[in-house]
Amino acid sequence: MKKILLIVILIFPFLSLYGAMIRTPYLQAVTQNSVYVMIECDSSDDVTVQYGLTTLYGNNAVTESVLQPTSGKWMHRIRLTGLSAGEEYHYRATQDGLNYTSDYVFRTAVSYGTSFRMAITGDMRSNPTVWNKIAGHIISHNPAFMVLTGDLCYDGSYSSWNDEFFTANNMILSASVPWFNSLGNHEAWTTATQAFIKNPDSDSGNETYYSFDYGDFHFAVMNNYGAVSYDVGSNQANWIYGDLTTTSKPWKVAVFHVHGFGASSGHGEDAAMIDITTNVFEPAGVAFTLAGHSHMFQYNKVNDCYHFIIGGGGAPLHIPTPMPYTFFSSSSWGYTIADCSSCEFNLIQYDVNATPISTVIINRCSSTPTPIFTFVPTPTLTISEKIIVYPNPFFYSKHKKIIFPKTKNGSTISIYTLNGELVMRKNVLNTKYEWTPDLAPGIYVYIIKNNDTITRGKICIVR
Repeated sequence: MKKILLIVILIFPFLSLYGAMIRTPYLQAVTQNSVYVMIECDSSDDVTVQYGLTTLYGNNAVTESVLQPTSGKWMHRIRLTGLSAGEEYHYRATQDGLNYTSDYVFRTAVSYGTSFRMAITGDMRSNPTVWNKIAGHIISHNPAFMVLTGDLCYDGSYSSWNDEFFTANNMILSASVPWFNSLGNHEAWTTATQAFIKNPDSDSGNETYYSFDYGDFHFAVMNNYGAVSYDVGSNQANWIYGDLTTTSKPWKVAVFHVHGFGASSGHGEDAAMIDITTNVFEPAGVAFTLAGHSHMFQYNKVNDCYHFIIGGGGAPLHIPTPMPYTFFSSSSWGYTIADCSSCEFNLIQYDVNATPISTVIINRCSSTPTPIFTFVPTPTLTISEKIIVYPNPFFYSKHKKIIFPKTKNGSTISIYTLNGELVMRKNVLNTKYEWTPDLAPGIYVYIIKNNDTITRGKICIVR
């Protein structure tokens, strides 16, 4: 009995030296020959990752650095090196040498001339249910990596990251699909954000703006927040211009949170980003930009540059404002899947139910020395401001229903708050729709969409 007790006493201190991994791993900063595995633990004890081309692994890497997103939690960054371009690798992790995570598989960045698929979305903050659903759909498309356009959570606190971004489906997705983020105003560059994000190494001197290569594409990622100026002539703008003009990649892409061109009920044009486009992106030969900030999907063309707003990851929806340069807008949650090759960027936008709603193709190949970008847009929608509902205002004390008398079979009626939050959406099956509202008093916006026509107006609801 004394011997058994002695063994227990000796073993217990040994076991207590190790902490526990409290979140499954996810991936950051993938290149052709390396990737970072990120694992949250309840101690700073080293994490070991085994990795290789098969489940025999054969290679080990240990914690390179540790940051604390909050008290009592440690984010471990483990860099896997010596990888080959365009290969699938297996990996698993342990902190105590006894308990391992599941086996996960990821792909390294492909080399020049190789096609790939990526996913794009952003502004998933405040609605983890929608974001979790979208992440589940993205898994089924099997992208190599994701580009996120910012506002991943509401306020950059540990609880906000934990509750809103790191959903169940996103953890499954991010364990195999690395992601790159453009810093948003909501997650900002807080202590937790710095711990949860590992951007690629760059000579910018600031981790919040950087660039990376994937196949024939070069991505320059800007920072619109975090006390870093992005005005023309700033250190960031100068670095971005130098980075874009020295790359040999034929496709140049700019990624940022705040859109310059484009508008919605949430945000209009940004003068500083328009200046950047005119003085940096266009002279440097940027083919297209990816932004968020407005919670919707929209694509625009100004001069020879195309501007995508992809911000429907779950945040309260905004109502698009079609501009003279706008090709298509959709006030809907969703995500983008893009197939990329040497000649073509083929983008399909899906809604939250994984239904495709728009396709864009940009082709840079031509017989002339200067590449010609062609565009295949969805037809521009016609906007009508005619008010066609009654009674308006609607009084709960004397009215029972709001009548939409000029609808068509197959139309969709959507009701939004003035802040762009969707509160009702119905498909109409006849030429008159009757709606019994159950909303707080106030002003609401209605949009009736039928094929290529939109009718919109406002409704006043009074108690």
